[in-house]
Amino acid sequence: MKLTSRQIMHAEPGKLQDGKGLFLVKRTKANGKWLFRFSFDGKRPEMGLGTWPEISLAEARSRASSARELIGAGKNPIRERNASRIARRAVPTFAEVVELAFESRKAGLRDAGKAGRWLSPLELHVIPKIGNLLVTDIDQNILYETLKPIWRTKYPTAEKALGRINVALEYAVAQGHDVNLSIVTSARLLLGVSGHKVQHHLAMPWQEVPSFYRTLGTSSTVRRLLSFMILTGGAARTPPVRYARFDQITGNEWLIPADLMKGREGKTQEFRVPLSEAALQVVQGCKDTTGGNWIFPGTRGKPITDVMSSKFMRDRGEIYKPHGFRTSFREWMAHIDVPFEVAETAIAHQVGSKVTRAYLRDDYWEKRVVIMDKWAQHLLTYDLPNSENTGP
Repeated sequence: MKLTSRQIMHAEPGKLQDGKGLFLVKRTKANGKWLFRFSFDGKRPEMGLGTWPEISLAEARSRASSARELIGAGKNPIRERNASRIARRAVPTFAEVVELAFESRKAGLRDAGKAGRWLSPLELHVIPKIGNLLVTDIDQNILYETLKPIWRTKYPTAEKALGRINVALEYAVAQGHDVNLSIVTSARLLLGVSGHKVQHHLAMPWQEVPSFYRTLGTSSTVRRLLSFMILTGGAARTPPVRYARFDQITGNEWLIPADLMKGREGKTQEFRVPLSEAALQVVQGCKDTTGGNWIFPGTRGKPITDVMSSKFMRDRGEIYKPHGFRTSFREWMAHIDVPFEVAETAIAHQVGSKVTRAYLRDDYWEKRVVIMDKWAQHLLTYDLPNSENTGP
């Protein structure tokens, strides 16, 4: 007669037969080992099926049944299992695939990914949880459980993590591993709507920028940097301003190297910014007060740090961010009816498709020179109106 779970639980140590080659060897009353004896090539080997009670009677019967099917197909179940284990050992873990995928992409990342921004969402929220899993074992439910804690509280990070996961899985597929690429889409559906609302950098209204600008002066490096950033309309964002050098400026042209412009490594182009007379005076003032080639030097001969300008504004009680001066400048250009293509070019935005840009290569230099001069005049002469007059 076949075994029952109750019979196994109360049986003393010894061998208990279930039939058709399946039996349990109880070492003690509390534990034992499942074995399956079969005939193959004139021999009668025994195949371990796991320990009891971790492996239940029903599971042991299922494993024995699978082994019989292999025997019926002329295959040795022990050899097949060993071959499967060897194959699984060749499958990389998720953490290993992430590292390989990163290595394959870092040449196209800013500064070869040394800042760590590509890897950080995975290193903080994903790899500690599933890094040791074989990449072929990951499914949408695992991704769901991994990202659920941050899906609503840190949605931008979670979304970036999903994108990086997809890149890693695509790399695993390219290696020939059996990975289902649809699990990222399925995980996103399981996670549902995040409810996240995009929060842009707080930008000072263009009408208020002149009064702020005229309080800056030139008594410190951070004040001069903010003055220069405002005078150039934040056209090149914060990093190019921080890393600005005197040898980048010729006449009224500031030529920003391609590697300082926003975009993927090798995909950006150098960008020139017209400098008004006021902006050139800031540069000259820096040349008279600083040494070296950095226009806005910090400590130890390096450019001023990224946090100094934000801290300066925060300490003054401002709710606005330095990056927001780009928006202030852009809204002012819209107010004075600067053509869309010219205004977008002035803040280093690409306009049109790749095909359009291939044929339309004008950077509207002469028009932007005029715009920068008008912007400087606005900063130097405009006062907040007391009437309905809101023009610059």
